[in-house]
Amino acid sequence: WKGNYHPFAYKYEGFIKDYSYGVDKFGHFYISYFCTEMLYDVMKWGGYSDNVSLLYSAAIPALYALSVEIADGYSTYYFAPDDLAANLLGIGYSTLQHKVPFFRNFNVKWSFWPTPAYSRSKKWSFTEDYNGHIYWMSTNVNGLLPPSAKRYWPRFLNIAVGYGASNVSFGDRGPK
Repeated sequence: WKGNYHPFAYKYEGFIKDYSYGVDKFGHFYISYFCTEMLYDVMKWGGYSDNVSLLYSAAIPALYALSVEIADGYSTYYFAPDDLAANLLGIGYSTLQHKVPFFRNFNVKWSFWPTPAYSRSKKWSFTEDYNGHIYWMSTNVNGLLPPSAKRYWPRFLNIAVGYGASNVSFGDRGPK
């Protein structure tokens, strides 16, 4: 943000119809989800109770996301309420998984493969290489089955659905 200050401004970027076809929003969701899970695990490892761990693991990423969006509002990026909403949804989903065990059967995952033409560039950044991001929702099928059917589905075999986009990074203009 250094050197590009301007008066506060906001802009709705959209979800699927934005510059990254929604990959940016999935990224906001995932990073907040990931940070919430990581902080929860660290606090539990540190001996804190479930409630205290859950409170701080949700509050810290929420405050961080809010501070980033406010700072963006004073820069050339703009405050994006839909980015903040995606962050809060990621935090909320992590919290929901801790409060309602059924949702632990649906896990958010991320994979990344750098875009070859861009990864050799001096300006390359994996956070901006949206072409290489894929966000997954993995389903633990065995965990959803009734006890009598569990023996027919291997515990290690999950089903996942992924979302990504191509030609949306570094000035690309949509699918080719």
